[in-house]
Amino acid sequence: MNVLLLQGPLGNFFTHLTSALQAEGHQVFRIHFNAGDRYYSRDAKARDYTGTLENWPIFLAHFIKKHQIDTLVLYGDCRPYHKLAIKLAKQAQIQYQVLEEGYLRPDWVTCESQGANANSSFQFHPNLYPHGLEISEDEKADRTGNTFFQRFWFAFSYFVIMRFGCQDFPHYTHHIPASPVLQGKWWLTNFYRKYLYKIYDRLSFRSIQKQQGKPCFLVPLQVATDAQIREHSCFPSMEDFLTHILSSFKQHAEPEAMLIIKHHPVDRGHSHYGQFIRKTINQFDIKQPVIYGHDWPIPKLLRQVDGVITLNSTVGISALIHKLPVKVMGNAFWDLPHITDQQPLDDFWQKPTKPNSLFVDRFIYAIANETQIKGSFYKKNTATAKALAKKIQGKDNLTNTETTGFTLSKG
Repeated sequence: MNVLLLQGPLGNFFTHLTSALQAEGHQVFRIHFNAGDRYYSRDAKARDYTGTLENWPIFLAHFIKKHQIDTLVLYGDCRPYHKLAIKLAKQAQIQYQVLEEGYLRPDWVTCESQGANANSSFQFHPNLYPHGLEISEDEKADRTGNTFFQRFWFAFSYFVIMRFGCQDFPHYTHHIPASPVLQGKWWLTNFYRKYLYKIYDRLSFRSIQKQQGKPCFLVPLQVATDAQIREHSCFPSMEDFLTHILSSFKQHAEPEAMLIIKHHPVDRGHSHYGQFIRKTINQFDIKQPVIYGHDWPIPKLLRQVDGVITLNSTVGISALIHKLPVKVMGNAFWDLPHITDQQPLDDFWQKPTKPNSLFVDRFIYAIANETQIKGSFYKKNTATAKALAKKIQGKDNLTNTETTGFTLSKG
């Protein structure tokens, strides 16, 4: 194969992937869009792209033809340069692999051939997976551990280098704010708040535990700049999403029901919704208890709640593993009959519907084997890169058997 790598996860993961693909006998090429990409690009036949976004498809088409590229690999399918690259790949009938953070947590990464998240082409065939298949205990274990400091360093160094090398890429605009000063401030604030909130979260969790026996619902928030919000939902922002949830909760939840709102850990330093939530509670005159926190462990929370309402966060998939009712408010490939609750949100508060346990077990096993790689982009990533290289080549397929069952689709 002749593989072209576009933008990858922050850090050196694509360097490891380059080595893994070369070890398998493939040619690997790389295109840099900014100085940060270039800094973390090693051992690949690389080229800077310094033109405009409008001229990018012309440049890419010429590059693909010249180097006989047959496979594109990119991280995130909603970035402007990647969206145009995918459009071109479809037209030229070139395969492309989209990488993302794992649908399963912790310690997984995603690799799909036609798009990720709401763009996923994954089709669930329940009868292809016989009863009894499940993820092994080794696969469930977190072998990577906390990656906060690796993410911080990769982000800080990437944006500093991008800033000081911007004269080489005059037309490039990053898909999120790229100021190293802002990024450094946000990550330091993240670190500070992580430890500041430990005491508060410990105390507020006691209130959650006292709710046992009364209705209790979890709303996991998502990163404010995430494409999951911009591209895969009808809500312009987390504030709009929260307003909708709180309004419905006030009008339709039981008087003794509790709402738990959990901040996203990566977004801890970038945004804070405490003041907004208090203002909205006062505006709607909400009498039911509403708790907002940051660092409660998700598994502990899921053991305390009766249902989860999410835009399209993968916390929803974790909730399904716990056999909890899940209401999806955005677009998600896993928002399917018999798996997630299909009734309107206003009805969900009163009678949340649990998923079909057998379907969930088969579904989780299916996505683990067809879309997931055990590992991390940020730590111990050599083994992840080797496994990913095999998946890109199609050497890890669970089965090529034609299904004789049916396909679940929404609607």
